[in-house]
Amino acid sequence: MNRNETRDKLFAGITILFCLLLFCKRLTGEVCHAVLGLLLLSITVVHIYRNIRKLKYKKPSVQIVDRMLFIALAVVLVSGILLHPLQGAFIILILHKLSSVVLVLGIITHVLQHRKEK
Repeated sequence: MNRNETRDKLFAGITILFCLLLFCKRLTGEVCHAVLGLLLLSITVVHIYRNIRKLKYKKPSVQIVDRMLFIALAVVLVSGILLHPLQGAFIILILHKLSSVVLVLGIITHVLQHRKEK
């Protein structure tokens, strides 16, 4: 296993761990939930920055999943930020939870697609 494969597996593991912890908001608390969310956003932005040039050379199915991930991440971020000033408006809460599920399923699909490529 080369260095890039090790780094990619570590990144995937950390990302999925953060996602699982984010779904346990009662266990982690609101502040930890927000911090984990921002950490997930940060490592995702780094991942996107490192791989953005490769995106246009990927198969169309991989490009679709990647674009879906961009949209889901944006919706999760915006809805998460809006939850506090809107005092937990039910529609924003539902949007946040639904887009979070889409994001996690997309991340899992993304990881599986990369495993198939190798």
